[in-house]
Amino acid sequence: MRGHARRLFRSLIYPLVFIVATAATLQVVFFQSGAVDQFFGGDQQEYQSIQINNLAKRQQSYRELLIAAKDFGVDVATAEQGEEKVKFAFRAGDYATAAYLLLDHRTLLEELILQKHQEVIQDEESRVREELRLAEEARLAAENAKAEEAKRLASTAKRTTKKTSPKTASSTTSTQSVNLISTLSPAGVISWTNHYRSQHQLGLLASDSTLTKAAQNRLQDMVANNYFAHVSPSGVTPFQVAQAAGFTGRSFGENIAMGPFSSAEELVDAWMNSPGHKANILTSGFTHIGVAIGKNSEGSWIAVQLFGSY
Repeated sequence: MRGHARRLFRSLIYPLVFIVATAATLQVVFFQSGAVDQFFGGDQQEYQSIQINNLAKRQQSYRELLIAAKDFGVDVATAEQGEEKVKFAFRAGDYATAAYLLLDHRTLLEELILQKHQEVIQDEESRVREELRLAEEARLAAENAKAEEAKRLASTAKRTTKKTSPKTASSTTSTQSVNLISTLSPAGVISWTNHYRSQHQLGLLASDSTLTKAAQNRLQDMVANNYFAHVSPSGVTPFQVAQAAGFTGRSFGENIAMGPFSSAEELVDAWMNSPGHKANILTSGFTHIGVAIGKNSEGSWIAVQLFGSY
């Protein structure tokens, strides 16, 4: 959204600079007619015809700028009134007044466009800040829920603990078997993620095609636009990308990483050594996963890991 606003802003302001400059030139020409008369050999009628044509072109340019500003959401009521005054002066043959009015109201329209642009930028920044705040609240809520779940499991374990033989005790703490894949690939990342979940007695995550598609879209956007962040430069969040891919789950999380990784184990270990990323990997409520891995223009690996539950 911010990139679109800037492009639209440029498309409006750059023509303004040119038009204002030519209008200023037109004003000087109107009031230095003696030099122009000499240039045209004293043919005032030919000179006036040229100036009328030039003024008509300026009016048309102003009309096009007015329409573009209106489409951008600018309140152009005052500018439209000014246009009517220019037309009146033009029809009355008062071309000098028409030129002055056209310059004045073009300046007013430029100020209105600048003001609207600032409003759009401020609204977009406020929206992004609100989304980041909500995402942080969701993360903290997930961590609190995980902590409460750990307390509940610990309390349940204490109540059900009995004296058992070493063989029995060993069987109660065994983990689910995971076929580990060492290659740096989506399958390898999923296998090592499930390995650590198994060590913490958590359910294994199932590969999900929708989350995989969303992860690939996130990776492609970061590589194409040369950034590394949870929120894109245009303000799009990972959850919005997942929704666009068709995700309809009730919970969601994202891990991203960038670096010279050589194996899936090394990549997942880096996440496990980061409290926030580790919390996502060990969230008991997650049931599905999608992973995408690729290199950016500098040759560094970028990995995207999306979690969710339905």
